[in-house]
Amino acid sequence: MSYSYFAGTFRCLAGGHEHRASITTKVESDPGAVLVAGAELPADVADMAISHFAVQEPHGARTFNILERWDCPTCGSAEWIEVVVEDGIVQAFATVPLDLGTFRRATYVSEAIIHVYEDRTGESLYVGTEIRRGWQERLIAALENGKQR
Repeated sequence: MSYSYFAGTFRCLAGGHEHRASITTKVESDPGAVLVAGAELPADVADMAISHFAVQEPHGARTFNILERWDCPTCGSAEWIEVVVEDGIVQAFATVPLDLGTFRRATYVSEAIIHVYEDRTGESLYVGTEIRRGWQERLIAALENGKQR
């Protein structure tokens, strides 16, 4: 699998540290690309379906929000970056808490959600080799209830 990168300045929510950094993403359309705010994201929903878990139906073929994981290099805190894409253009990056509101806004989420899902629900995201049906609703219920094992 090939990788691209989202590059920007990210602020750690846990410690307030600010870093210029790049986040590895598995978006499949342009391997090795470094994407900044204002850049074209050469990916559509077909590309996103290959590289990320779908949380909900996209707003259009090239309009969606992506959640990617980022680890603060100063304190090691696991943070989430929301990437806003409108009409194929990366509009903004923001460090966000992985809470109910953030998850409901998301269209796609990186594979880092696998561990969060297991921590919050107590079950695997996979049943055999298949993604569990209704996983999104189960995670929403766990986020609503503030569950964490």
